[in-house]
Amino acid sequence: GLEGQQGRLFGFLEGIRGLTTTVIGLIGSAIVAKAVVASAGVVTLIRIYGLLCLVLAVCVYLVVRQGKDQLDKAERQAVTLRELLAAATNKYTWLIGGTVMMMYCFYTLMGYLTPLLQDGFGVATGLIGVIGVLRTYVFQFVAGPIGGVLVDKVFRSTPRFLLLTFVVVGLTAIGYMVLPQHNSLVWVAVALMIVMSLAVFAARGVYWASIGELGVSVEQRGGVIGLASGLAYLPDAFLPALASWWIGDASNHVPSHGGFTAMFLVLVVAAAVGVLLCVLTLRTYHRELTSGISS
Repeated sequence: GLEGQQGRLFGFLEGIRGLTTTVIGLIGSAIVAKAVVASAGVVTLIRIYGLLCLVLAVCVYLVVRQGKDQLDKAERQAVTLRELLAAATNKYTWLIGGTVMMMYCFYTLMGYLTPLLQDGFGVATGLIGVIGVLRTYVFQFVAGPIGGVLVDKVFRSTPRFLLLTFVVVGLTAIGYMVLPQHNSLVWVAVALMIVMSLAVFAARGVYWASIGELGVSVEQRGGVIGLASGLAYLPDAFLPALASWWIGDASNHVPSHGGFTAMFLVLVVAAAVGVLLCVLTLRTYHRELTSGISS
């Protein structure tokens, strides 16, 4: 059934998202680059995006079919205040939300690897652009489906797979902390970036599969996902500003406060907390499963 394919479904969703983002991003860049005036290219791009939204809306209306009973059931599952309050008392809301939040810290701060590679390890400007595309787009549609297949076929548990990814990203963060910033070690730094990116996108592709796998009732899933998402994506609100404060900007005489060492130390802590949350999730689920069988 679908419950046993959650990892693959979410993983391939992430992969398709990465592929479409790459294609559309490249097309958009080409349109802006070929425009005589950059602003004219942007306006053209906005028009194309708007037209695509209308075309896709019509496609969804014509292609997606559900019976009236299914639509009525979906309507009854709309999240109400009562369901949000019920989700707030569900331990999985905080376990899943906290787990995703810890991994999202890595996703948010991975962009700061670019100045580290360029200024700290002497990666050429042209190569930096290629690395940026690989890290942001290519790894997304490669690692997402792979993570989904690994969850369903090998680990058979999303929290267990996420535990491994936290160990991997934590080790890469430690690797950056102890690696001397020298041109001769540039490929070691790039290799660490590749491993971290693959692990982050593999985890990002499947972490919401935990909702179905852990047996959260259909009636509570909307509320659990809503509250957990609010917690999960919270790093976007403060981490970029903190990273800028840590790293500083020597060219504009902005002092650093701990530099990249501070950033990677925070990521090591995030990985450790992520491991702890995965262990707690697994123990909680197995305890519930055992008590359910015994009763």
